[in-house]
Amino acid sequence: MILTQELYSMIVDWYNNHKLYHYIGFLVQDGVSVQEIYQLSEKSETKSQFEKALQEKITEVVERTQIHYTEEEGFFCYKKDSKNKDLYKECWSGVFSLLLLYNIALCLREGSTERFPFECLQKEGEKSVQWDIEHIDSQTPKKNLSFKEQKDWLKTTQDALEGKIDEQLSDEIKGYLAQEDDDSQNTFDELRERLRELADEKEDRYSQSLGNLALLDAGTNRSYKNALFIVKRKTLVEKEKKGLFIPQGTKIAFMKYFSGVTTNLNKWNEEDKRAHEAYIYRFIREYYK
Repeated sequence: MILTQELYSMIVDWYNNHKLYHYIGFLVQDGVSVQEIYQLSEKSETKSQFEKALQEKITEVVERTQIHYTEEEGFFCYKKDSKNKDLYKECWSGVFSLLLLYNIALCLREGSTERFPFECLQKEGEKSVQWDIEHIDSQTPKKNLSFKEQKDWLKTTQDALEGKIDEQLSDEIKGYLAQEDDDSQNTFDELRERLRELADEKEDRYSQSLGNLALLDAGTNRSYKNALFIVKRKTLVEKEKKGLFIPQGTKIAFMKYFSGVTTNLNKWNEEDKRAHEAYIYRFIREYYK
């Protein structure tokens, strides 16, 4: 029977070991018990064997997501015998697991000393945060925005696209903002679509794919109100300046810190989404069989 002092020393060792800290943190977050992890440790004769056992356990988690990857298709799941990229709706929990694993793998890059703050993933506690899976580009809202939210969306987007909006569209937006009451939802929808087209944001095959998704705290995500990429990017920069924790993977996406991406920092298109998927897979492929 393990003594209390020995158990304490073992947990401290896990905590101080950069790789063990992240492997165990991920598995516990995915529902693996500490008892099961302890049993893996007991069966391992060396620390490297223990690391390998934990990595195999992570591979089991990845397999359970039922999310596959090929160079041609990127990430997908099978739906009615076809390769479905609509992972946001079909595999929400699996997407969360893979995005979390990706962020942890970034912390394990050679030379990195960053430690993922697992305490912010807990449901309770002073540092706990509610997390959402965020669409990187804008999405068509499932429900209508309130009149105030419509005006806020138009004003923020107009400011972000300053210099790109012609005089006619600018006058139409000003006219809508000057209204006291909402007399036409259709008018707002039309203005919104014209601004999305101006920002080159449109639905494509990758809109609900892993390449268009990232982890973000619920407060920031839900305050966006389906904002354009350029607006979200500016918001994240301001949030981080104020000390809000932004996961590395989310920052890399919005700042376009990866190869194969387009150079325009103010928009996020299909080419960016495809490159983003390849970049994510680069870091988590060792956990796939």
